[in-house]
Amino acid sequence: MEREALKDSVRNYVSENIFGNELPKDFNDDTPLVSSRLLDSIMTLKMISHFEDELNVECKAHEVTADNLDSVNIFTAFLWKKLGN
Repeated sequence: MEREALKDSVRNYVSENIFGNELPKDFNDDTPLVSSRLLDSIMTLKMISHFEDELNVECKAHEVTADNLDSVNIFTAFLWKKLGN
C-alpha cells in the first residue's frame, strides 16, 4: 500500500465512523482527533483494531497515545512506520 492510499483509508475510516460519512467543512488531515475528544477511548480502540486487522500490524498498549493518533496525518505516519517504511 502506498502512503497516500493509507492516508485515504484513515481519512475514510474517520469520515465513516466518527462523522457518519460527512466530514465537516473545516476538517483537514491535521484536525485533532484525540486531544479535541472527537475520538473517545472506545472509538480509538476500534480504530486501532480495524487497522491492525486491515494492515496485519500490531500496536502495543504504550503506543496508543495522542502522539500517535491525534490526526489523520499523525496516525498515517504511525501506521506507515508500523508497516516498516
